[in-house]
Amino acid sequence: MKTITRIGFFIIFCLIVSQTQASLPVDTTFRAMKDTSAFKVKLKNFSSSFNSMQCSFTQRKCMKMLKKPVVSNGLFAYKKGNMVRWEYTNPFVYIIIINGTKIMIKDEAHSNQFDMTANAQFLEMNTKLASMVDGSLLDDHTDFAVKYFENDLFYKVEMKPVSEQYSGYFLKIVVTFEKTDLSVSGIKMFETGGDLTDITFSEKQINKPISDERFIIK
Repeated sequence: MKTITRIGFFIIFCLIVSQTQASLPVDTTFRAMKDTSAFKVKLKNFSSSFNSMQCSFTQRKCMKMLKKPVVSNGLFAYKKGNMVRWEYTNPFVYIIIINGTKIMIKDEAHSNQFDMTANAQFLEMNTKLASMVDGSLLDDHTDFAVKYFENDLFYKVEMKPVSEQYSGYFLKIVVTFEKTDLSVSGIKMFETGGDLTDITFSEKQINKPISDERFIIK
């Protein structure tokens, strides 16, 4: 169940990614965000026109039991209608697909399917996905305490779980957004067991056609 929840959060934050232009750092010291209301309005405006996205990702997993982080690479695809494909390609093949209320997790040897309608936690995660797309998750003070920061190039949002449902998995979740277009540049998930998952996104294509075949669960 913890694996599914972490996957859900990976997906939650990937849904709002858009294409970025890299810039050299000017002042990378984060300070309290000047205007949080304007930031949330910008995010909602972006989300209202967000229909699809494809990108590459790099994931660094730092675990207490290992001296070096485990680095993975892959491809991500999203299409409005709750269709998501999260595909690890290196150093192993591992695919997560969400299509409507169904989830499939597939590795080189096994394939498992789950129905969110049969589990209250899956349904709650689906709600969180939708609230991130429209930007309202940042107003969720029931499950998360949210702090906002910025520097010359990025916005940073720190989300600390306050409900038992999420505090059992995460100490905090940190998301950085490009100031130029509100796209996500990175996600860090600090887990209660001491592990850290750090994800960065690149080569993003927004609102370009994606075949439904990429989201087939079979």
